[in-house]
Order: sequence, then C-alpha cells, then structure tokens
Amino acid sequence: MIAAFHPTKAMVLLGRGDGKPWSAHPQRYDISVILPSTTDAPRPNWLRRDRHAWPIDTALCARARPCVIEARLTNEPDDATPADRYTLLDMHAQAALYLRPGKYRVRAWEASGRTLGERRISITR
Repeated sequence: MIAAFHPTKAMVLLGRGDGKPWSAHPQRYDISVILPSTTDAPRPNWLRRDRHAWPIDTALCARARPCVIEARLTNEPDDATPADRYTLLDMHAQAALYLRPGKYRVRAWEASGRTLGERRISITR
C-alpha cells in the first residue's frame, strides 16, 4: 500500500461503502493507519509535526536494556494505545518521545513486562 499510494503523512483507511474509518482487525483495534516509509534515524520526521520532543529520562530504565519507554495521557487506561513509545537498546542512547500538549504518564519497562520506573509529565506549547 505504501508503494501504491506514497503517503507523506499518516493516512487513516476508510471503508469503500460508507467512508467510515476501517480496521483490518476490528476486534483488536478501531482503525487501520498507513504510515509513510522513512529512513530517518532514530525517529521519522513525520513524528515531529505538531508535537513536542520530550527527551527520554534514561534513569527510568534503571540501567536495564532493552527498555521500552511509553507515554499515555493521564486520563487513559493502562491498556490504551500509547501516545508514543520508544525502545532503548544501548546504554548510551539518547532519544525523545514526541507528544502533543497534555498530561502524560510515562512508564519504562523491561522485556519481561516488569515496570522499571514511572513519571508524570506535562507538555505545554
């Protein structure tokens, strides 16, 4: 689909008959989205649009690698899709989560799923 449509930004798939958001797996998620391909490292350029870069506090990982850092809005449940997520693989890696203005719960966890650290942050513009 990426080769056929060449998206430059995220595209929500719509049903042909009704024009409503479409999902390849409606029991698992609400909509299907096509993201543009990227060669940017470590994060794609489109993530920066309308978002603030919050430098990841690697102390949340307690020196464990790999370590997944994710942010969810404070009013969303733990099983909600994160606003952004990044996996740290290297002890010296530096990266950022790209977040829209709002209040977030940032959680770091290791491969087994055990929480390593949590923090609440507020993004303003």
